[in-house]
Amino acid sequence: VQFSEDSKTIVSGGNDQDIRIWDARTGECLKVLSGHKDLVRTLHLDSRNRRIISGSYDASVKVWSLETGEMILDIKQFHATWILAAKADYKRIVSTSQDSRTLLLDFSTGMTGLDLL
Repeated sequence: VQFSEDSKTIVSGGNDQDIRIWDARTGECLKVLSGHKDLVRTLHLDSRNRRIISGSYDASVKVWSLETGEMILDIKQFHATWILAAKADYKRIVSTSQDSRTLLLDFSTGMTGLDLL
């Protein structure tokens, strides 16, 4: 479970393989995101960039749009087993898994203006 920085949104994941986006004030489920094939073990809510990073026992890390619920990125070729944690900042995603691997994906190559961030 993750709260947004403004405490208005909650995201949750679990054994049902889905991610849910909730209105924290009303408790209403706003969206259900489907795509994982096993337990959703870890979530990171990146409020600033309006995205969700998820990791699952299906050995994949996925990136989702918080606004639309659309899957933006599906990373499944680097880990051999359960994802235990996944986090992100504006240019990187890092994940760890039971196979003792740590994956760091850096999307900043060739980006201009990073020094301004």
